[in-house]
Amino acid sequence: MSELEYRAAKDAVAKLEVLHRLKGVVLETAAFLADFPERRLSTGTKGRYLDLGPPLVSASEGEGPYDVWNPTYELTQFNFSLDLAGSWLERLGLPRNETWEHVRMNLAPLPIVTLPNGMKTYNRHQNCLPTVFSHNGTQHCSGPNSHPALNGALGCLPAGYGVDADIMNNTLHETLQVWEWNNCWGWDQPMVAMTATRLNQPQVALSTLLMVRVCFQEPSHPPLPYRARVVRLHCSCCGRGSSCGCLLRRLLLLLLLLHESVAVPNGIDTLRIYITEFLDQCLRADRLQPPKACRLG
Repeated sequence: MSELEYRAAKDAVAKLEVLHRLKGVVLETAAFLADFPERRLSTGTKGRYLDLGPPLVSASEGEGPYDVWNPTYELTQFNFSLDLAGSWLERLGLPRNETWEHVRMNLAPLPIVTLPNGMKTYNRHQNCLPTVFSHNGTQHCSGPNSHPALNGALGCLPAGYGVDADIMNNTLHETLQVWEWNNCWGWDQPMVAMTATRLNQPQVALSTLLMVRVCFQEPSHPPLPYRARVVRLHCSCCGRGSSCGCLLRRLLLLLLLLHESVAVPNGIDTLRIYITEFLDQCLRADRLQPPKACRLG
């Protein structure tokens, strides 16, 4: 959030004000992040790298804090955040912190698994066995449900922090194919859509944001991928969390697709159809009753 405020500052004077006002937040956060990883002999990478956890509660949730080490999203987040803190030091006219740089360059590699079909994907965390995508039971993680946060390593976060685009592409499409979308939360699909956007797949991003259309099986509109597997999804945006908030988040991300000039297949008319249908169907659905404080015009 501090970085976003810095970027939004209108001129050099305003940016300098943000730097000095928020430097304590950024630099103290970085100090904690650099202090948290450690070399462990009994878990993780057996001392070869700096591991994250245990204990650790990952963004994916669904597992105990002593079962988790080296989650894909958090490893990338630590790397990104320490690099960003280094940029703040440089903006302040100071050298990068050598300890922070050492930590981020020696973090454990992102956990990669090979699926039964031979495809390589990222795993939720290193101790999620055999893989997060297993439907035959998993150990130390809840399997393909709860939050698919491993996609956020190249969705919420930018490229350049250890994520292989091909492996993340495999991860994205395996997530869309096998995830239990009837048991997800309101921010999960927007996050996955951001991953598709960074992988230059706008149609997949758009379809993921509007996955709600599978409830209605409208034959008159272009088909969406993974429709057959998502049969219990409702307009309440996964059935959990704030329905209105989820709806607004999806619409904002649609606007982001346009703002970033991402090519939308079939042009703006298709996008208009999707948005119109999404709003119309959701507002008429019995499961979505926007609260009074969040009326939609």
